[in-house]
Amino acid sequence: MSIFPSSKRTDDDLTIKLSDFVDIALRYCDPEPVPIPAYIGQIIEIKNKKAKEPISHVEWRTDSQSPFLWRYYLWADSVRRFTIAKERSERERKERFILDANIKLIARYLQKEPFLMIDRWAVSTASFLMNKKRLLAIKAVGVEKLIQTIEEIP
Repeated sequence: MSIFPSSKRTDDDLTIKLSDFVDIALRYCDPEPVPIPAYIGQIIEIKNKKAKEPISHVEWRTDSQSPFLWRYYLWADSVRRFTIAKERSERERKERFILDANIKLIARYLQKEPFLMIDRWAVSTASFLMNKKRLLAIKAVGVEKLIQTIEEIP
């Protein structure tokens, strides 16, 4: 079975260098990818596997009928930026969980004797102490050790 729409070659067939096709297809779209027919995407993937250094990348999305053609260096940069953003997001999420757990811990101590603060006031005061890094005040409240890792969160 051929990957071409029709298995017979006709006079309408055109042979073109892959680099020229990529330049023509992406001329006005850089840095964005452009949709291409599926059979052309399959041909480009075969050519890229044989190449020492690929000049293009074909992205097959599940939400689209046709694949997308990228310049290889732009695709690689996009993947790198996505990975960095994902790692940063994960790190910030963990930091936020730890901060919230410490605020709840301090607030619990502020609701006990001798402070007897109501819930909202205790959370507000605990947030202030954590955000200003008032470690001596936190120890004075009765908190001996703050939570440092996700695993320590009760």
